[in-house]
Amino acid sequence: MTQADTLKDKFWKARNALGFEDGANRAALAALRRLHPQVEAVDRIDPTPLTEVPAAMLLLKQLGLSGEIGGMHIERAAAALSVLASITKPDTQHPAVALRYVMSEDRFIRLLRMETPAELLVNGRRAVRMLKGKADPGRLGADLYLWGPRVRTRWAFLYHGASMPDALADEHESGDAA
Repeated sequence: MTQADTLKDKFWKARNALGFEDGANRAALAALRRLHPQVEAVDRIDPTPLTEVPAAMLLLKQLGLSGEIGGMHIERAAAALSVLASITKPDTQHPAVALRYVMSEDRFIRLLRMETPAELLVNGRRAVRMLKGKADPGRLGADLYLWGPRVRTRWAFLYHGASMPDALADEHESGDAA
């Protein structure tokens, strides 16, 4: 199993632990949706609301990010979890493929240029809204957490409906290091 597949499973389990199916954990979902870019550092996220959500803290521990809240890896995980809190209906279609039908190419190119945790948070939420709340939480969470050149390339190929060359496909299966 590749790193990306392992992360996908962890984000799906985090989603299930939050009780998305029956809305059992509305307080946890609301806490995750309260994450926002910092006023004094607009490219950063304040991940402290994660401490209110045991399922989120468990995911951070599984990702090897336990300890003090802070740092880019935790901010990326926080952004991914916050975007997952916006998903109302799980889907098995890759988010880049689904976006092909609702997002212009210009907007998609801007999406691919995301780099900071705050950009991942804001644009990830926007993408979920454009998909009317329907997305694959495992794939979206893992890709946002691993966001980098490899994930961007895979998304570009998928969005355009192109098949990825075998040499690139094998390389992309492992995902990016967070």
